[in-house]
Amino acid sequence: AFLSPKADHAAFRTRLAGFADRAAQAGAGVRRYLGAVAAGRPFPLPPVRDVDAVAPLLDALLADDPRPTAVFVPADNIAALLYRAAAGPFMQVARPVA
Repeated sequence: AFLSPKADHAAFRTRLAGFADRAAQAGAGVRRYLGAVAAGRPFPLPPVRDVDAVAPLLDALLADDPRPTAVFVPADNIAALLYRAAAGPFMQVARPVA
């Protein structure tokens, strides 16, 4: 799965395209969990700093059946926020969640 809170970020779209291409070459599909396009398309796009930016995307990912077996994010700060959103009494990060 590819998870990004910034659907309109050019570099993130490029990373998605590369990830999806390699996955397709390996015979795997990529489900996309993307945030909304920024209103008014501000430039530059503000950085993602809040767990609330990734929590709804994680909820959608976890609600899918079957759940994805892996998650790729386009930036380290988004990975850290994803870890924070996933941490809780019922899930341990870096453990199987499927």
